[in-house]
Amino acid sequence: MNANVISSADIDRGLVDGIIAVYKQPGETPLECLGRLEMRFPALKNVPLSYAGRLDPLASGVMLVLSGSFNKMRQEYLSLDKEYEVRVLFGISTDTGDLMGMFTGGPADLSASENIRLRDEKGIKIFLSGLKGPFSAPYPAYSSKTVQGKPLFQWASEGKLDEIDMPMQHSEIHSVDLIDSQSVTGKEVAVQAMTAIEEVSGEFRQKEILSQWSEFLALHGDASFREVRMRVRASSGTYMRSLAEHIGSSFGTKAVASEIVRTEVGGIKIDQAIVLV
Repeated sequence: MNANVISSADIDRGLVDGIIAVYKQPGETPLECLGRLEMRFPALKNVPLSYAGRLDPLASGVMLVLSGSFNKMRQEYLSLDKEYEVRVLFGISTDTGDLMGMFTGGPADLSASENIRLRDEKGIKIFLSGLKGPFSAPYPAYSSKTVQGKPLFQWASEGKLDEIDMPMQHSEIHSVDLIDSQSVTGKEVAVQAMTAIEEVSGEFRQKEILSQWSEFLALHGDASFREVRMRVRASSGTYMRSLAEHIGSSFGTKAVASEIVRTEVGGIKIDQAIVLV
């Protein structure tokens, strides 16, 4: 696949048929990233472009853009395995599975035994390695998965999720490795969340979510939360938000994905991605 990746120098020389690896910034949508790519390279203005595998607004990392005739091979590139670095924050849950949703209940009251489990890096490593294999979970309510011709996020925003059967995602986890773990304060979490939310354009309940985080900061700013950073290799279709929630549940508490960075797609690594400035 790497032989088909075209560089910024290639595009400047007029070679526009191939795969463009782009770094999607946190806070922007894939479509906004495509728009910035076209602005950076005028040669792409009239060339068909599409992205193979979207990234949530909170997420960043390598995104493959299909240019010219390569749009005909979109399904092939959509099915590529992916690698991520993900931060899982324990003790908090939202209706999106990341920091950009509405809280579903207050912060979990982690018991002493749960705190001990989450501080035991050796135990966490063993648990994460055991995640290798088939993975099944409901699609996130706020996702682009289509049900009856309408994306799930639209069903959710209309308050009509109870009218449908939630579809299941079925994928394969190839490996999960612990990178590190740390304790973070509620203030650090709230500042990170509010900064991320303010970077995203469009209407997605920003005022209500920011209000909740402001309240969280006032009530839990001095509280301590455990966060682990892990490297995940998985098949296409694996939602890191769902995996984070599953890991939290397995430890008897809540969890969200506090950061998602896609580091590789089908052997195309993040350091090959064009950074648009």
